[in-house]
Amino acid sequence: MSNAFMGGVFGVIGILLYIAAPFLSEEKRAYQSRLLAEALFALMFFYLSAFAGTVYFLLMLASALVQKQIEHNKWVSLCYGIAACVLTMLFNNRGTAGIVLALSLVLVFLPINEDRMLTTSSYIDLLIALAQLYYTIAVRAWVGVAFSILEMVMAIAGLVSAVHLVRGGGLAAAAKEQRDYLQKKETQKKQRKAASKAKKMH
Repeated sequence: MSNAFMGGVFGVIGILLYIAAPFLSEEKRAYQSRLLAEALFALMFFYLSAFAGTVYFLLMLASALVQKQIEHNKWVSLCYGIAACVLTMLFNNRGTAGIVLALSLVLVFLPINEDRMLTTSSYIDLLIALAQLYYTIAVRAWVGVAFSILEMVMAIAGLVSAVHLVRGGGLAAAAKEQRDYLQKKETQKKQRKAASKAKKMH
């Protein structure tokens, strides 16, 4: 079996695990599924001798070890992104495409407050997906191209959703609307119970 075929097999399994992750009932299993998908993507690029892609996904995988620090400290997140970018460039053997992919790591770990910069965050997700698409086309990782297109579709959907949310007042307004709806529902439930008791008394 050729390296390209083996890489494709790992890539297909990785995509299936990535797609399945949101549908898993347990949060831990969903998280593990995504980590395994990233490991398989790294193997896919390794078999294709596209080492920038291999390092990219290995660093995404390694970020799980310092996830709490990355989430709660913007400087840790930014430094990790810059270090990951430099390291990916060092292993790059596919020219400009590898450099673009490496630079996208800075965007991946760029600390952004989604409450205040919701549309900016969505635009960044789209740029990251475009960088992945450019790289996968350059290295002829066709399974990777399919995954990048999937990422782009998700990013565009997220951007459209973000625009609607911002027009409606942002995440805070959406959360308030949800709370009001649940409170209204609970009030109606109590009213129905009270009416039912009143009928029984009569």
